[in-house]
Amino acid sequence: MKPTITLVSMSRRLEAYKEFVRHTDELMGEWITQFRVFVNDPETLTGYKELERDVPKIKLFQAPPDFVFKHGHDTVYNFLEKNVESTYILKLFDTDIVYVDHDVFAKELGEGPDIVGMNTYMQRGNVWEWKYQMYKPNLMKWFGLVHENQVWNSKDLKMIQSEGLKVEHMNALDPESRELEKTPDGQFIILKKTEEGTDSDKRNMLYETLTWKIVHEGGRQQNAAWFHKHYEINREVVDWYYQRAKQKFNL
Repeated sequence: MKPTITLVSMSRRLEAYKEFVRHTDELMGEWITQFRVFVNDPETLTGYKELERDVPKIKLFQAPPDFVFKHGHDTVYNFLEKNVESTYILKLFDTDIVYVDHDVFAKELGEGPDIVGMNTYMQRGNVWEWKYQMYKPNLMKWFGLVHENQVWNSKDLKMIQSEGLKVEHMNALDPESRELEKTPDGQFIILKKTEEGTDSDKRNMLYETLTWKIVHEGGRQQNAAWFHKHYEINREVVDWYYQRAKQKFNL
């Protein structure tokens, strides 16, 4: 039996998500059985509902606009990944660009790995990293207000680094966010206030509000020490984002 994939995403960029679905389904449609997408932006919700009607593979999950601010990324992803019936879950984003070597990827999946690592280009950091965001259902839970933390239910899992699948994570839509100033050691970005209402502003307001919660409220996060250091470096700007979010979403 051919392996199948459920693709899960959070999205707030309707036009980018349309292109992402079109491109990804064109490349990987033989494997993909469903696109599950979480949306909590009321300004674009109608467009996502229309897309769900037009594309049978799409399943839309909607929530109030304050949901991620209050409950974190892990709550969203653990919910999206419940009751998946495909062989694999693949977590991608609305601005990701996927590249597939069909013969190589098919052979890799045929070997039945539990976890597939994808070589992923991170635009904002200008680095390539291995992301283990393709896996069989029920092998792990997401943990943390920000979504990087994975808690696997076993250490005895077959993991591969794919040669057939790679991804470019091109999430800096605003030009001023594509090249960010960093600390001398290159480990931390130096935040600047963004133009209010831009794509980068919406992204930063969410992430920096969650940073504030990790630092000040003990918000769940395995690598909380990183966020504390990030906050030390960017305290004024993080506080600015948090105060705006607090007012807007009644946090």
